[in-house]
Amino acid sequence: MRILVLGLVILSGCILAPVMKGVQDAGITKNDRAVKLGENLREFKEALYWGQTLRLNSYLLEEGKESFTTAYKGVGRTERLTETKVEETEISEDGYSAKVRMMVRYYRIPHYTVVERVDTHDWKYEDGWKIASVAVGDEGNTSPLR
Repeated sequence: MRILVLGLVILSGCILAPVMKGVQDAGITKNDRAVKLGENLREFKEALYWGQTLRLNSYLLEEGKESFTTAYKGVGRTERLTETKVEETEISEDGYSAKVRMMVRYYRIPHYTVVERVDTHDWKYEDGWKIASVAVGDEGNTSPLR
């Protein structure tokens, strides 16, 4: 009898795990959307670093395409990223929008002086997290690339 009960408990856990993951991915609660934002930011930063245009487009709302293109037009062609880091994330009360401050370090080709700035991204949750606008920060610290 104990083996049967134990087997049912294990089996029900195996069946429920994918269902629970699907519910989390759907972003039903504010906490689920916050977790998903962290995952999307990590994937976005990776795509930005490697200049993966098609992948980056999947993170843009139509309203955010122009400001994003203006902010990152040189990446992969005349600019190379050396580092990106999320410095601050503010999620709205309802959990459907977020303001993300991201430090970006890059250099312009053929000059190998690293420039740092902090950009502000406005993200909205519409069938997943997408960028609604990008505000480019002022260039701050510079240092020679070593």
